[in-house]
Amino acid sequence: MPETTLYPPPRPLGIGEVLDLAFRIYRATFVKCLVFGGLIVVTRWLPYIYQMMRGQSMTQSVVKPVLSGGYAIAVIASTLLAILFPVAIICRQYRIVTGQAVGGEFLYALKLLGRIVLMVILYILILVACGFFVIPAFFVTGLARIIAIGVLLLPMAYVVLRMACAFTAMVVEDTSASDSLARSWQLTGSNVLRLTAIYTVAVFLLLVLYIVVGSLTAFLSAVLGRGDVALITATIGVVTVAAGALASPYYSALGLAVFGDLLVRKEGADLSQRIGAV
Repeated sequence: MPETTLYPPPRPLGIGEVLDLAFRIYRATFVKCLVFGGLIVVTRWLPYIYQMMRGQSMTQSVVKPVLSGGYAIAVIASTLLAILFPVAIICRQYRIVTGQAVGGEFLYALKLLGRIVLMVILYILILVACGFFVIPAFFVTGLARIIAIGVLLLPMAYVVLRMACAFTAMVVEDTSASDSLARSWQLTGSNVLRLTAIYTVAVFLLLVLYIVVGSLTAFLSAVLGRGDVALITATIGVVTVAAGALASPYYSALGLAVFGDLLVRKEGADLSQRIGAV
């Protein structure tokens, strides 16, 4: 049975409670999102797979790919699918934790493709504009340059945090590309420090996961591979897909938890009335 009282939260949450809600969303949904999570990793390999089918080694396909029309198509398809599958995961998780029927999430994400592409373009343009703040750092040298770059990147980090809820807003509230970015900017106002703490802890937890997975991969390669390059490559591929399948749903679960908490903080009274009316 779906956990219909799981989302949205009935009150503003503390930092630990947001992380706990993200884990509960993840625990309630990750089995039904494993395929999407694994496909995110697989689709990123499409350009390399195409090059290897044309006779290149794995290293050559990464370091020095042969440019061609087929390679360009593979890159475009890989990029689009790598964006669509996370949106499908957000949609599926949201439906599960709100007690809705599950199915057709990828087709729904496909319908949003135009909005998604436009939002990615807007996102890139905004980040490029923020990148101009870093230019003064290149007028100094040595340690001063490193410090200047770190300081001047702070505006970009601030903007990234303010736009962190855009994709979740698009799925949950069915908003346009520009409205999704505006919605994220509205909700995250005055919550940047909280978001920084939340995402810092979340990134640390994911780093622990990747360290464990990396150690497991190295162990399996040493025990099973014994110099067999093909077997080692296959082992790394399988473990990488498994790690992506486990980690990707957590990113979106965290996004839902943060979005739900911000909704309650900004629109608590209205949200409480809507919950009570259900």
